Formats: sequence, structure tokens, C-alpha cells
Amino acid sequence: MTFVIMPASGISQGIQPIIGNNYGSGNYKRVMATLYQATMFSVSITCIIWLAVLFFPRQILAAFGGTGEMFQIGVAGLRINFCITPVLGFVMLATILSLYLVWKEKRHMMALERQPHLISNGHSYDQNV
Repeated sequence: MTFVIMPASGISQGIQPIIGNNYGSGNYKRVMATLYQATMFSVSITCIIWLAVLFFPRQILAAFGGTGEMFQIGVAGLRINFCITPVLGFVMLATILSLYLVWKEKRHMMALERQPHLISNGHSYDQNV
């Protein structure tokens, strides 16, 4: 599942500066165009991965050292586990969009809450420590 999440996560993270810059400058058309293009690309990639899992589950399991018993259980399990994959690309983009545009006040509070935690645990960013 990590292999499926990586491309969708990379696309979601890649559009953050584009959307943030255009949203900040009031260019909402470009925000939506970026979101539409990223959605099409992300959903296409996750659909291709889903089709690969749907048609080649034994080969995927064999690549990770699958055995006979693992094939009996794993083929159905893999297909069931990946049934949500086609919409995963959109879900990740929607999460990023809502987090960075809709709930910006909450995002700032979450960032501030992390700072005392890092300091209280003794973490230091000094390279000589």
C-alpha cells in the first residue's frame, strides 16, 4: 500500500506551493486548474496501480517472497485491500486542499502546539550536539 500512497502523496505535496501561492495572490482560477490537473494525474496513477493489483496479484506477492499458502490468502486479501485505490488520489488531494485552504487557522495552531513539545523533549537543531 505504501507504493500506492507514494505517488499520490508526492503529487499532493507538489501542488501545495502552487496552490498556496495562487490562493494568496487571489488567482482562484489557477488554484482550481491546478487541483483539476493534479486530480486527473493522481487518480490516473492510482487507477493504473489498482489495475495492476487486480490483474497481477500473484506476481506482486511473488515479488515480496510469496509462498503457496500466502497466495491462497493473499490474492483475495490484496484485491480487497486495494479496492479503494482508485479514489485514493483524490482523497489525498482533498485532504491537502482542506488542510491548507479551509482550516488555515487550525493549521497555525497545530504548528504552534508542536514547538513546545520539541523543546520540552530536549530536541535540538544544533549540529554539534
